[in-house]
Amino acid sequence: MIELTLSDGPRRRVVNCEAMLFDMDGTLVDSTLCVERTWREWAARHALDAEALLQVAHGRQNHETIRLVAPHLDTPEENELLVRAEEASWTASWRYRARVSCWRSCPPGAGRS
Repeated sequence: MIELTLSDGPRRRVVNCEAMLFDMDGTLVDSTLCVERTWREWAARHALDAEALLQVAHGRQNHETIRLVAPHLDTPEENELLVRAEEASWTASWRYRARVSCWRSCPPGAGRS
């Protein structure tokens, strides 16, 4: 049994499970649209060229991109805003698609009925 403690500031939640599935490369959920939409909105707020920003953003962590395209901004604060915006942009349909994709990829007998 795996016991995982999730925390968000003062809030904590313990999850017990037999296995964990990580999607670090977009195999189950392609986040490209979410990430690009968030960067475009951020660029518009700061009067930056969104297309030029997207040319350098992919494959970089947010704080690296911010420092590269807008070194005059407060990187930690802007990074936090970007993280929150990305998290907020995930809709129920994205979560649903991820569950369906995961479910369909499981072999019969591995928790599927």
